[in-house]
Amino acid sequence: MNEVKFSIIIPVWNVEKFIANCLDSVLAQSYKNFEIICINDGSTDKSPQILQEYSEKDPRIVVINQEQAGQYAARNMAIGIAKGEYIGFLDADDYILEGLFSECETHTHNNPDVIIFGAKTLNEKNKKIKTGQYTAKFFPRKFNSKNLFAFHTVSWNKFYRKDFLINNDIKFSPTKIGEDQIVFVKSMLRASNVELINKDFYIYRKHWKAAPQSAIPTNDFSAIENFYTIADFVLKEDIAEALKLKILGRYLLKTTTQYAKADSETKKAYGEKLSEVYSFMKSSGMNYWWNYYSIENKNSAKELRIEYLKSKFKFTLFKILGRNK
Repeated sequence: MNEVKFSIIIPVWNVEKFIANCLDSVLAQSYKNFEIICINDGSTDKSPQILQEYSEKDPRIVVINQEQAGQYAARNMAIGIAKGEYIGFLDADDYILEGLFSECETHTHNNPDVIIFGAKTLNEKNKKIKTGQYTAKFFPRKFNSKNLFAFHTVSWNKFYRKDFLINNDIKFSPTKIGEDQIVFVKSMLRASNVELINKDFYIYRKHWKAAPQSAIPTNDFSAIENFYTIADFVLKEDIAEALKLKILGRYLLKTTTQYAKADSETKKAYGEKLSEVYSFMKSSGMNYWWNYYSIENKNSAKELRIEYLKSKFKFTLFKILGRNK
């Protein structure tokens, strides 16, 4: 085999406790035509030494060291240098089960843009693995863009054809949280052929994530930044309006719930930016629940939830009466 079939991209930041297990799970795959690209994102623990030891033992492991720039930068850079026909993303504190590559290879014959598989959840506290929300058991029988959120917005339970990513300019967003959301939305809407694997091959480690971006800070504006990126794409995309409303409504709610979590120093600034988001959506000409929503003087998650339900009631009432605001 001259051409690499699969490239696995692993951003690494201070994961000395887990990185060996992660790499071992890839190297143990019976299907051998793959490469591993590890991006050491400025680790200050023993992660770089561990990566060096592994790369010296197996030439399929490529290690790139960079000053800390975040997961999004590491992944985007690795996409450009990946040699594989298909690219997968693996978090350094997670691991995969034997058979993933072999199973995925059987699904590449029709040249799919995306291959989706399931995952199980490892509770880091009690070390028990359970069938959680990411399991393939909950997948619909066939992929359809109308049910795209049934396949989860994470990037690590999918393989993407590299040419598909490049040709559609699909990249991770430069945000601390949710940098993979635009990758999900853009790939799911642009994909013409999606293969589903009804098995769980990924082990997601819950309650502890190694990346510095994983803990949701209370002074972060990533949700708003991600929303604008997604809205800019979705509003221009030639898709049904019902699907646009579904996507935009979901991510607008994400921006709103983050407002309730903001700390006291951030809440005012976040609220002002969120008001601008709602003004932006109300000016879009799309009549949906956000036209009847107000965040003013709402400080708790409960208050925001009540306001959301009120807005949906108002929207439903206007719809029944055939009136547009």
